[in-house]
Parts: sequence; structure tokens; C-alpha cells
Amino acid sequence: MPIQKRPVHGLRDVNQERRDRETLNRVLDHSFDDSRRQTPAEKLAGVPTLRPTGVTPVNPAYPPGHLYRYGENKSPGVTDMTRAFEDAILANYGNTITVPDGTYLVGNLSPFQGAGTRVVGQSKYGTIIKAKAGTTGAIFNFASAASATSAFNEISNMRIDLNGEDCIAIDLSSCNNDVVRDVFIVGGTSIGTAI
Repeated sequence: MPIQKRPVHGLRDVNQERRDRETLNRVLDHSFDDSRRQTPAEKLAGVPTLRPTGVTPVNPAYPPGHLYRYGENKSPGVTDMTRAFEDAILANYGNTITVPDGTYLVGNLSPFQGAGTRVVGQSKYGTIIKAKAGTTGAIFNFASAASATSAFNEISNMRIDLNGEDCIAIDLSSCNNDVVRDVFIVGGTSIGTAI
């Protein structure tokens, strides 16, 4: 009687496993260009005036709303993170932006234009927003926001170091029902907050 050949199940495709590992490593070290991971909100963020093509994530391995998705803090306290903060806020109007512990050098941010936006640090003393040299005006600015867009926003759980600059940490002069919670402001020559 002839020998019957049975199908073999469970053989691993060694080449496919290698390709999967390489792709995963490129995603984890952020060298993998995966522009498909741009969310619809990121595509429309800032269009047409601030960012004509929308906001493109720098590190798409991080979830939407995480600050590191929009910029890499290569040298904490030295790398200018203003653009990363602006992109995170633009792409996440009405949502939460998570800022992990670390020191972030930031200048004047564009006014908040989306109601319900929350910028939340990981911890009150571990998340430090530091004013970069030459900063004037407000770092977090609600003052020149359009009508009804500066409502129900929140800045919480962080330390703002004005770094000896003559600037304002949070300008609340044109807001409605906004919240500032667990924010520690130090080091300025100005008033600190404007209400």
C-alpha cells in the first residue's frame, strides 16, 4: 500500500517572522514611516491657516493625545517643544493631551481654539514647563481665543517655570468655565497668571 502524504500544519514561515520582527523594531525605534497612522483630526488640524497639510505625527507609535507623538524631547529643558505642544493641542481639540514627566522648553503657544481641551501633566512636580529665553506674553493663552472656544478647558498637574522671563504662565482673560488645577508657578518677573 502506498504511503499517504498528510498535510503538515503549524510550520512557521521563518522569513515572515523575520519581516515581522524588523517591522516591529522599526516602529519601536521610530524609524518606520507610517503616515497611515495620521488620524482624521490630525489631517484637519490647523487647516488652512496654521498647518496647511494638517499635523503629521513625529512618533506615530504613541497614541493620539500623547505629547511625544508630536515631538521628541531629545534634551529635556534644552529642546524647544513649542511646536510639539501646538501640534498636540491643534490635533486634539476637545480631548486630553497627556504630558509625561520631564522638563519641556516652551515659548508662546497659539491661543486655545477648541472648547473642552485638557492639558494634563503626569505629576505636579515632575512635569515642568519651562519658558524659553525671550518669551513674552502668555505660555498658555486663552486671551485671544474666538468666542465660545475657550470654554471648559483645563490645565492641570504640572509646574510652570517662568525661568526669569517677563511672561505670563496662563492668561485666562477671555475664558468661560476653564479649570487650572494643581499647577505650581515659579520663577517669573511678571504676575504669573492673568485673570
